[in-house]
Amino acid sequence: MLSDGYWGSAGQIIVRVSGGSAEVTHSTDPARYYVRTLAPAELIGLREFVASSRIEDRGPLATAVSDGMQYEYVHITRSGGRRVFMNNPGLAGTGGSVYDQTCARFIRLLSGGEVRAEVSGGRGHPRLRGTGG
Repeated sequence: MLSDGYWGSAGQIIVRVSGGSAEVTHSTDPARYYVRTLAPAELIGLREFVASSRIEDRGPLATAVSDGMQYEYVHITRSGGRRVFMNNPGLAGTGGSVYDQTCARFIRLLSGGEVRAEVSGGRGHPRLRGTGG
């Protein structure tokens, strides 16, 4: 879940899945980020929500709100990916919509469990950079 706004950002929430385990990373600036391992039930719940909400089948959310926060649901796999843009989900009559629920679901992943802080040395999020030289 990526975010940006005219006057700031809510940070980037990245869920990385490898095999049967997953971790959520939250980054609000290029110098540091926070990581926690998701419980198996959390990963199952997230996958079930994505499937049942059909967020990946939806078009962009375009509201009449001209200032605020924009979010992007991005799902990348080895075979491709999907991106859904959302302009101010939860506002302008979209409260409780699938778009609003998607943002809330990812934000809830940040709470609970043990969180560790990591430093990236100001070079950006190392888990988003490519590997190799």
